[in-house]
Amino acid sequence: MAHQTDLNKVGREAFVLLEEYLRRRGPPPSPPRSSTHQYYNYAPPKNELHSVRDPKEFDGVLIVTRRVPWRNYGSARLSRSKLAWCLDLMHDYRSSDEGRSNWKKRKGLNQGHDTQPAMASKTVVELFCFSVLVLCMANPSLQQEIFDPMDFEAMGDGETDDGQSPRTLQALVDAWDSACEHRAPAIFVIPKRTFLAGPGTFEGPCRVTPKVQILGTVKAVPSMNDYYNPGWFEFKHLDGLEIGGGGTLDGQGAASWNKTNCPPKRSCKSLPISMRLLRVSNATIANLTFINSKGFHIGVQQSSSVTISRLQISAPADSPNTDGIHISRSDNVMITSLKIGTGDDCISIGQGANNVQISDVTCGPGHGIR
Repeated sequence: MAHQTDLNKVGREAFVLLEEYLRRRGPPPSPPRSSTHQYYNYAPPKNELHSVRDPKEFDGVLIVTRRVPWRNYGSARLSRSKLAWCLDLMHDYRSSDEGRSNWKKRKGLNQGHDTQPAMASKTVVELFCFSVLVLCMANPSLQQEIFDPMDFEAMGDGETDDGQSPRTLQALVDAWDSACEHRAPAIFVIPKRTFLAGPGTFEGPCRVTPKVQILGTVKAVPSMNDYYNPGWFEFKHLDGLEIGGGGTLDGQGAASWNKTNCPPKRSCKSLPISMRLLRVSNATIANLTFINSKGFHIGVQQSSSVTISRLQISAPADSPNTDGIHISRSDNVMITSLKIGTGDDCISIGQGANNVQISDVTCGPGHGIR
């Protein structure tokens, strides 16, 4: 079997060959009105991802949105599934080529002319179609719809968001809701930018639970006035949740750490957990960095079968109640390959926690595991 890198190369080279062929041939004539598949000049909308910048912005993952522009020659339809898109694209190019040929025959343009160009055209299109299918099979990510908060008008400037104008938060929630309602596997992607966001709830159940890829940095709104839930990023009522991506959640907790002690006979808010899992099953959290949470960095509550691995969690040694991970009323939790240094417990196990397995955890500073 060919290596995935080789298959990727074949597919991408096919796109280059097709572009060179179309450039030599020039823009194709318009097909008949009755044709279902048509080329037309297409200006992508503002939030469209372009093939030139996809691999750079998304770290090598080829991502395509709802329509696929192809220079000035036209565009292909994008269906809900990336695999279906590949098949649609193959069909569109095949149909367009055959449509041009039939149209020319009806107009009498091919009479008395050599048929070699038409045969060459068909050969190029057939080769392209095969290569597109190879590219799709070589890239599993192409088979999953991407939901990016930037397409929902998030501001990735690290500044724009607050309790009065929660634009970025709303974009995050809207992107999640769309992914959750999607009928096929989907990925909720936070791209390589810096976002400032208040607390949000990412709730199920979903048709198919989306994968969560945090590629960039998300900073919490500093003011406690904007927090109404125990969690900053709260995932609840989900099965099969996967969270990863290599990004960072910055709780910006320094302004809140002096508010942990409540005066006698006075009601106080609990400081929010940076990432809270509530009533979640068969979940994984991996390959992320958590820093300076207001309260706990990660909380697992009323959940089962959760695996937490390959994380870095840090806060100053004098930061109060910044536990790395807190587990309560949950079963079958596995924690491995973590580096934790906080001002409180590295891992704390509360009431109702059963079968918690911990291995390969570096703890310090902190109060240990208890």
